Amino acid sequence: MLFRASLNHAAGTTSAWLMDFGHSLFGGESPAAAAQLLIDHGKLWAMDVNDNLRGWDDDLVVGTVHMTEIFEFFYTLKVNSWEGSGSSTSSPSVRTASMPPVPRSGS
Repeated sequence: MLFRASLNHAAGTTSAWLMDFGHSLFGGESPAAAAQLLIDHGKLWAMDVNDNLRGWDDDLVVGTVHMTEIFEFFYTLKVNSWEGSGSSTSSPSVRTASMPPVPRSGS
């Protein structure tokens, strides 16, 4: 709700927004829906993509956890012929305490 209110407030300005895929996940949003909303208002200027476990901004390599959401996000950009700039950031030192242990066969 706050996002939409901020967007409505910015509607008559020359402002533009950088859409962060990972922050959208962390905020419990659908990144594709957030991007579509920005595109509909002519406000999507740039995007940054990385992945996370939704509980922290883990900066994982894009598609590591949310493969379906990243395809949906890029599909949204494609069908809208969006041609802004983008980047991908990931951190090699990931906070692994929140990750579930990997099951090992034979143990």
